[in-house]
Amino acid sequence: MAAASVASPGPGHRLRPVVWGSLAVLGTYAAFQLLTAWSATSSWWWRNEWLRRTLQARHPRGAVPAGAPPPTWQDWLPSAVTAVVLIGALVAIGLAMVGAGRRWPVALVVAVPLIPYPITSGLWAPQLSNQVVYAIIWPVGASAPSPGWAWLSAGVEALVVALPAVALSAVVVERRPELSSGQVLARLAPAAAAAAAVLAWNSRAGQPQDWVAAARTATWVIIGALLLTGGLRRRWALGVLVIAAAVANGLVRWSTGADGTLELIVDPTAWAFSAAAVLGGAWALAAPAAAGPLRWWQGLWRASIASEAERRSVAQLPAAPRRGRGQPPPSRPPGANETGEGASPAPALTHRARPTPVGGGRHRA
Repeated sequence: MAAASVASPGPGHRLRPVVWGSLAVLGTYAAFQLLTAWSATSSWWWRNEWLRRTLQARHPRGAVPAGAPPPTWQDWLPSAVTAVVLIGALVAIGLAMVGAGRRWPVALVVAVPLIPYPITSGLWAPQLSNQVVYAIIWPVGASAPSPGWAWLSAGVEALVVALPAVALSAVVVERRPELSSGQVLARLAPAAAAAAAVLAWNSRAGQPQDWVAAARTATWVIIGALLLTGGLRRRWALGVLVIAAAVANGLVRWSTGADGTLELIVDPTAWAFSAAAVLGGAWALAAPAAAGPLRWWQGLWRASIASEAERRSVAQLPAAPRRGRGQPPPSRPPGANETGEGASPAPALTHRARPTPVGGGRHRA
């Protein structure tokens, strides 16, 4: 009786739950953003309408301005869709990192929504992808913002980015990266030290520095270096970095203008983060080739310093006295050797034979 063979599920069967699970997470996040944007817009309108009606009741004969029309979907839907697009781009980068064999470095992608920004003097909070939610953080009439909702929203976004990556890492076959994470960080260390020195120098010179933008740029440099040196095909990794990194940093936003018309806002400065990611990967790949000319220049520099030090030491030696014509050579002291160095050395010790006793030996006749 032949044993029944159990066929192992193919890659498509293993990835199908991850795809559906990722779509479910993004759908839940989209519903959360839609509900939050609608609630923030409605509460802002009701707060202003309540204030207007209160003033009208207290001053019936006063000139109270007319109320604003109720909010429509144009007021809250574009902002919510933009937030979903931004986080969807980060989810794509996180999945690419796992596909490249970088499981633990996915934490860098997860930490991107948590990077804080200064809201006011001494108060920091993450930047919101949904611009309408700022009405909850800093409502009309409040003297100071409350960043609690900003941190809550950033935590939800980090969770949305992390869940699909964790699910993919549980079913995908881990690929061996071209370089380990430690090697990538070691190759980026000289460039990071040079950039930190420049920023510190400019800061001491009195120039204001945007440390948040510098930290965000450094994060994308490391992400790009890890992704391009991973086990994913380089053309796929490059496409993810160029497109998804720019979209995740707000390349295209859907917004409502002041006149109520819908418009797409393109921010060209978002390409700077894509360029930083690509440059980080290029530096990690080209660091050994760039180290050769640097070592040659360093050796040439050290050789020039050594020759200059030797020339100076020779120049500082006392010059020998010149002997005039007809003058006898200087006399050497007695016992000086041919080289003119002091007295002649003592004769070398040789093995002496044992003396023969007188009288024929130890016993006498």
